[in-house]
Amino acid sequence: MKEAHVRIEFDATLDEVADVGIRIVRHTGAYQSARRRTQWIFGATLTLLFLVGSGALGQADSAGDWAIILGVGIGVGLGAGVLYGGLHDRWVRNHHRQVVAEMHAGATSVHCEVALRPENLWIKQNDLEQVFPWHRTTMVNDSGDAVELWFAQGLVVLRNRVFASPATRREVLESARALANKAVQYPHAVDGG
Repeated sequence: MKEAHVRIEFDATLDEVADVGIRIVRHTGAYQSARRRTQWIFGATLTLLFLVGSGALGQADSAGDWAIILGVGIGVGLGAGVLYGGLHDRWVRNHHRQVVAEMHAGATSVHCEVALRPENLWIKQNDLEQVFPWHRTTMVNDSGDAVELWFAQGLVVLRNRVFASPATRREVLESARALANKAVQYPHAVDGG
């Protein structure tokens, strides 16, 4: 094992651990597809309920009335569908947080160690160790609130609070990009955004 370029140790809250899972999920096509589908179903259901309710209440006496009701119903459905996306995200986040809490059996935090090594990124959470080879890097991203290290098989998030200073954060970001760029054939793929 070669010496690490940078080593960081910190305790992550369960909310932060859950957030990593949510960041991963939100980048998948499967999640985006399911989210859109639930938005359409929710919007269509409200439109249908509005139309049925309006007709049952006898509010439509003519074709013109039905056209207005249909237009309003479609507007209500589309608006509700758009707004439902945020509700869906919140629901998924809350349930994922419950899963993480259950997995960590009453703990309030997870002890983490991260080392940027020449050949890989090494992480240890409690007693579980993982290694992410730099050649599997897909993106090193400065998201503003954290440094995100994306790999083909996972994500490591280093929040701003774990760095001793902005200079340390910048050093980790630059080191990660340099190590990934050295290992990846197409460096533009890991410049981040």
